[in-house]
Amino acid sequence: MKKIVSVFAIIILFAGAYFLIKHFSISEEDRVRQTLNQAGRAIKERNIAKLLTFLSADYTDQLGNTKGTLFFFLRNIFNEYKNLSFHTSGLKIKVEGKDAKATFIVTIFTREKGEPIKNLIKERNRVLVKLRKEGNSWKITRAEESPYTFE
Repeated sequence: MKKIVSVFAIIILFAGAYFLIKHFSISEEDRVRQTLNQAGRAIKERNIAKLLTFLSADYTDQLGNTKGTLFFFLRNIFNEYKNLSFHTSGLKIKVEGKDAKATFIVTIFTREKGEPIKNLIKERNRVLVKLRKEGNSWKITRAEESPYTFE
């Protein structure tokens, strides 16, 4: 019986060590990417409350929204555009200490309520998102349209 308990304890020890190594081996860039993916998923699901959990308390955007006003802004957008979807591409992340910047292209597809699919509106923008590490997680502090630059 002691052998079985010892073998079981060793298996749990190795499993725990594997989990810790895997957890701590994730780069900060991957953590930023994970935060952005989860925030994007919340927008696609139209779950504004979940999206707000990825924003810093001092969040701002170029439209003048704060974390508090963004809820109402997005609620109005989602109510006006029932057929809203988007696609992102070209994600680039740069981490510097406790700050990070991410740029990507977002293509937004929508049509007004009751309009046929042939009236699809397509808009493409480059977006800059700034993040800050708060505790153990990355929080979005600013989102804005970014001008195209050639590097």
